[in-house]
Amino acid sequence: MKRCLFSIFALLLLISGIASAMPFGWRPIDAVFPSPVRDLHVDPRSPGVVYALTDSGLVLGSTDFGTTWEPRNTSPQTVFSLLAVDSSRKETLYGFAPDSPEGSNSIWISGDAGRNWTFAGSSPGTLRSIAPSPFIPGLLLAATGAPGSTLLISDDEGHSWTDIGIQSDSASPIWHSTAQWMSFFGVHFSDDYGKTWTERSRKEISACGFQIPPKLFSVSKAGVFYSLDQGRSWWPINQIANDTIFLNPNNPDQILIGTSNQESTSDPPILRLSVDGGKTFNDWNSGLVHPVTDCVMPADWMFLCVQSGKVYAYNETRADLDSSRRVDGGDLAVLSIAFGSRSGDPLYAPDADFNADGAIDGSDLAILSSLWGHRFYYDEPKTPGDFPMNPAGTK
Repeated sequence: MKRCLFSIFALLLLISGIASAMPFGWRPIDAVFPSPVRDLHVDPRSPGVVYALTDSGLVLGSTDFGTTWEPRNTSPQTVFSLLAVDSSRKETLYGFAPDSPEGSNSIWISGDAGRNWTFAGSSPGTLRSIAPSPFIPGLLLAATGAPGSTLLISDDEGHSWTDIGIQSDSASPIWHSTAQWMSFFGVHFSDDYGKTWTERSRKEISACGFQIPPKLFSVSKAGVFYSLDQGRSWWPINQIANDTIFLNPNNPDQILIGTSNQESTSDPPILRLSVDGGKTFNDWNSGLVHPVTDCVMPADWMFLCVQSGKVYAYNETRADLDSSRRVDGGDLAVLSIAFGSRSGDPLYAPDADFNADGAIDGSDLAILSSLWGHRFYYDEPKTPGDFPMNPAGTK
């Protein structure tokens, strides 16, 4: 009788979709880092590969979407303050070290996912960002630190640099390509691999990112805007102040925006998600209590963010209880067995307690219903030609 009532209730819930917007919530990952995490990076060519840079300058890598981590660079003399993934070559990383045995402002390159590093050269100043081209190996854009941030370009893996002569205190450089090669810094474009640049507008922005079809998103204190003509004109999406934007290299419809520069770490987080290419945004803060300083999307169903130096995950595969890579009747059957149980009961299944409230009830069923029919793909690497945008998002 209980199973029959459960099936009827589940069917009504699936049909009505009364809780289609109920999220799992963010959860801290079960991993210990040697120091607080500064930022995260994904490699679109390598499914499941995520890199973390810590405040102490160490690089850690994960090959299972952030579940487990291992240290990569272990030299105490080379402390990185920046990390960048070169998606034009598998397992290729760039690191920037303000001080190292090779001197100040040194650029390092790794061809084996960060396990071994080679000195490439030195930049003319302290860098705040590095953007490897996803199409041309060894071609880099970089922005020097404020004030008076300057755009630099290198075509030899950072061995030598050229000052392009463009200054900006806002956005970092990104890459994009459709029919032409283009690079972006502030509101300047280049269609000749960064040799010459054209100013498109003087709009003040905090961060930007390209989406496919060619749409440029920007965030600022004035809100979120988009442009369809390479930055010549801008159209508002909302008037909510934001300073960060993160794009999903595996799904052009997913965009995260937020505010990371709150006055203190006690301020509430501000994170919003769009799953329709920027048409609408919804709050995405469940489970977070402090500002989010970085976020990446290694897959359609996986989000990782940094909050107060810790890594949190939003993992929709938790709904795939029978490991079939699809949310369907098999998962509903597993949930039904534990339905009504609480933590400590013989039938209680922690994996089915999606919202981690100690009870498997209608809230968990509602979460399962919101993902009904969803399929998960774990092993389909993307190439820059699939989604030609900055692979790790911009900020």
